[in-house]
Amino acid sequence: MEQATKVNSEWTHFLELPPSCIEFCPAHPSYFVVGTYNLQKEEADAARDGAAQGEQPTNQPQTRTGSLVVFRLEGSTARHVQTLIHPSAILDLHFHPHRPDILAVVNSTGTLSLLQLAPPTSGGGNLLTELAVNSPLPGAGGIIFTSCCWHPKSDNSIAITTSTNEVHLFELDGSWHTTEAEDSTIHNHDDYAWTVAFSPDDTCPAVLSGGDDSRLLFTNTDDGSTEVLKGHQSGVTALLPLQHRPGSPDYILLTGSYDEHIRVYSMAGLPMLLAKANLGGGVWRLKQISFTIDGDRWVAVILASCMHAGARILRLSGDDEGCKIDILARFEEHTSMNYGSDFHPVDGDRQDLVCVSTSFYDKRMCIWKFAVE
Repeated sequence: MEQATKVNSEWTHFLELPPSCIEFCPAHPSYFVVGTYNLQKEEADAARDGAAQGEQPTNQPQTRTGSLVVFRLEGSTARHVQTLIHPSAILDLHFHPHRPDILAVVNSTGTLSLLQLAPPTSGGGNLLTELAVNSPLPGAGGIIFTSCCWHPKSDNSIAITTSTNEVHLFELDGSWHTTEAEDSTIHNHDDYAWTVAFSPDDTCPAVLSGGDDSRLLFTNTDDGSTEVLKGHQSGVTALLPLQHRPGSPDYILLTGSYDEHIRVYSMAGLPMLLAKANLGGGVWRLKQISFTIDGDRWVAVILASCMHAGARILRLSGDDEGCKIDILARFEEHTSMNYGSDFHPVDGDRQDLVCVSTSFYDKRMCIWKFAVE
């Protein structure tokens, strides 16, 4: 394994509320949105003490608020553009893969919001505007939507995970409202469901998810069959499928876990573990920076948010038989949980990166740079 470069920040900013997620807007790539999650102080202290003692979160009603904060990247700094106050805490947000100005946001009161990030005008005004607010699970009081994922091919499908252990698939109409469905449930975990993804090719369409039960579930949406992949030593918190054979149902799957490991699986027939590596902290999110294919060989560069360990940039090199994992860079200036990180390629070059990473309790947001060689 290569010796990782320790990276220092170019700029640090402290937010008003704890950041939980972040993403650059593909339609307007100088802009990024930070979602925040604020639990009232007394409840936050109790939750932090419980987490330190290994206790699991509860479904007891708690007072949570949040916001969506828009920044514009300007060289090695960022300028605050807009704050949109939200009545509940934000847990996840993602821009649409085919409508890259449309943002999906899920929160602590079981709602799915759709917003649009419009280009600035000479007259000013807000960039981020709300298009629709959906409560697709009526009567489910106290439910938290923990993550969301757009379908990579379908314009109107989105998957959501919940604090009640469920994974749902919803369809959206032309005005971004969820359509009525007899049953949107794909499958259920035995504990909190934290992350969801789709298989990258429609020849064998599947919804994949991970949860606090340490299991990875994948359901074939054609026939409804569900399989279970075990082997994680703690909760499964991040999933990233990579299509290394276009037109084939085979793909590579990266997983992150509270057990501090990234794992690489070949999803050709029966899942096969190709490699794993300890990143020093719980692997909460995985973001693809680049992915190249040369015959049977493939190389992926990944940005990982590793909770108390900070952020990592990884290079994964593999084929059907195995995989090598190198930690290229580590950013460790965060003093609490790094739940969200994203990157901005300099002049479209995915070798030279400007990265923005956040940490929760200290409300810190840092900008740092790294050149992938």
